[in-house]
This record gives sequence, C-alpha cells and structure tokens, in this order.
Amino acid sequence: MEVFIITDELKKAYTDSLPTQVLDESDLFFGAQEGADPAGVAAIRAMGNEFLLTYIFVRKEFRRQGVGTMLMDTVKDTLQQIGADRLEIIYTLNEMTAELHDFLEEQELTEDRDEDEKPVMRMYFKDIPEQYRTRKTTETIVTLKDVSGRQWSKYTADYERIKEKVPEYAIELKPRDYYDPDYSVVRLNDRKEIEAAMLFSKYGNDLVLEYMNRLTWPEKADFMSLFFGAVQKAKGADPDMSISYCIYNPRFRKVSDLISDQRAEQIGVSMTQYIEF
Repeated sequence: MEVFIITDELKKAYTDSLPTQVLDESDLFFGAQEGADPAGVAAIRAMGNEFLLTYIFVRKEFRRQGVGTMLMDTVKDTLQQIGADRLEIIYTLNEMTAELHDFLEEQELTEDRDEDEKPVMRMYFKDIPEQYRTRKTTETIVTLKDVSGRQWSKYTADYERIKEKVPEYAIELKPRDYYDPDYSVVRLNDRKEIEAAMLFSKYGNDLVLEYMNRLTWPEKADFMSLFFGAVQKAKGADPDMSISYCIYNPRFRKVSDLISDQRAEQIGVSMTQYIEF
C-alpha cells in the first residue's frame, strides 16, 4: 500500500467523488493506493498554523486493513515537517470513519469521549406521519410527572426482578429524575400500576430515547401505544424537535420501522479531537 500527497496529475482520480464543499474548502489532499487502484483519500484545510481534517474516506474493499491509519500517519508527518502546531479532527463516528477512530484510540486521543457514543437514528416531530400525530390514545397512557412515587418504585422493583431472568431486559433503568417528566410516558394497567414505559431525556431541542420496556404485554403493541402516547403528550412541542436513539438496540430501531414511515435518518456521533505537534 502506497500513501502520498496527491499531485495535480493524480487529483482527478482521487477527488472526482469528493463533495464539492470538501474540494472548495480543502488545501491539501492525500491518497492511498494499492497497485493501480485508489484505496482512500484524506483532505485538510489550513487555518493559519493549524489544520482541520475536512474529509477521510477508505473504499469499502480496503477497510479494516489499516488504510485509514496510514493516511493519518502521512498527514501527521507532512504537517509536522511544515511546522504545523496541531491538526483538528471533526468527524462522524460511523463505518467509514472506523479506521480513523481506531487510529485516534491508538494515539490515546479519544480518552474524553462518552463511552456510549454510537451511531443513532433520528427523526423529527414534523416528519412523523399525520395519522400518528392525530391518533387518540387511551387514558392508560400518562406522563412520568403524573406517576406517583409508589407506582414508580413498584415498576422499578418488578423490572429489576425480570431483568435478572430475561437477557432482553438489559436496558439500564436510571433514577426517575434523569428522565424528562413532560415527554416520558408510561402505560398503566387496571390496578393503576405501571406495566410499560418509554422514557426520554432532553438535550436542548432533542429528545433522546433512553429506555423502552414492558413487563407483560405484546411487543408491537408496546411500541405503537407508547409512541402514540408520547407524540400526543408533546402536541405543543416544536416541530423541529427530534427524537434520537441508538441503532444498536433492536428494540429502539423498531420505532422507526413501525412509526416513522422510513423517514428516520441514520446519523453518527460528532467527534472532535486534536493532534498536537
């Protein structure tokens, strides 16, 4: 594998597929090549004596072979030679940037990241189909703020007992005050006990689906009923408010399959790291 600075003669072969913004805003390009085949490309932008990594891409057939690491090593060596102070790296954590992320971990540059950072799905209230936003829900769906301490304590105790026996109940149930009381919802049974819950935390204008589980009733009904309830309780919410959740949890992923009419988008966690010279 050969890695090098892309010259004007080679630029077309490596950069034709780059986004226009990357081409316009980048000053230096690096390529990786296996034989006659381009394997990957990286681009950086100069900002005084600092540089920003604007793009890195490794072709699918060359991933997990250290190509991203070789590209980053070449970028680092080149910048050091020209006297750069540091390289700033902003990237989305996903399959294409896995090589970059692995490299940063090896360099111990990602120690401050959230251990739970993983790709997520996101959908916006305005994109939820009308029939779901206007559908009525039963009186058994209430918000977390309408739940008594006794009801909550019994549910958490019942859940912990079930979780020990059934692996699918592996989601951690955090303290009640961790969840947003206005958007989080629960379903009550005939005895006014909580039998299922969909719990959100709120960050700015985003809701994060943290927990969704039931104790006894069918799974599909769980998703539909709780989600209808959450949407109904949030009628006055900003239409640009989004709901996001980790795609590695198949239970959460079914929310988009059942509700969002394929309008959910996969995003990644935004990461910012620095290599100091």
